[in-house]
Amino acid sequence: MASMLPVVIFLALSISVSSTTATTSSNKVSEPLLLACKQTPEPEICLKYLSVFPTSFTGNIHNITALSISAASSLTNKIHDFVSSLEKKSAFSTPAFERCLKSSAVAIKGIAGRLNDLAKAVRDRSYADVSLWFFEAWTDLETAEQSCTGHNGQPQIPQLSRYLDDLRRLLRIILVFFGIIGN
Repeated sequence: MASMLPVVIFLALSISVSSTTATTSSNKVSEPLLLACKQTPEPEICLKYLSVFPTSFTGNIHNITALSISAASSLTNKIHDFVSSLEKKSAFSTPAFERCLKSSAVAIKGIAGRLNDLAKAVRDRSYADVSLWFFEAWTDLETAEQSCTGHNGQPQIPQLSRYLDDLRRLLRIILVFFGIIGN
């Protein structure tokens, strides 16, 4: 089963998170996935992002953890593409808006790197540095959020804020799963 994990991660990365709007009622959800998601602080988000994967991939907590990282990576790529598209259009924007985009782009790249580290930890079943990588990803997420918060405390880019909120929720889910597999 461990030798299948790289294949699972590869296949999972090829599945777009944008297709996650399907409801769990139209998809079969494995019992292990249901049980795992119920243990998270965000069971509905967990099911939203992970029920898109074939049930054959969600048979155990290691695979479910890998898939949750894959879902977060896909969302991170979507956020990166969104920020990049805004950067291309920002020729006439304010300096604060440009700083927001540049800081967010750097932070998103940092999150992507930490998610790669977390995926490798699952693949290798080596969890020594998971707390550090998780902390770094969380810090980068907060940087992206704070850099795009206006003087009024409201997000400058509401869509980016929504994406980052989903990513924050997925990171919480991943942390719970690491707690389970680490025991």
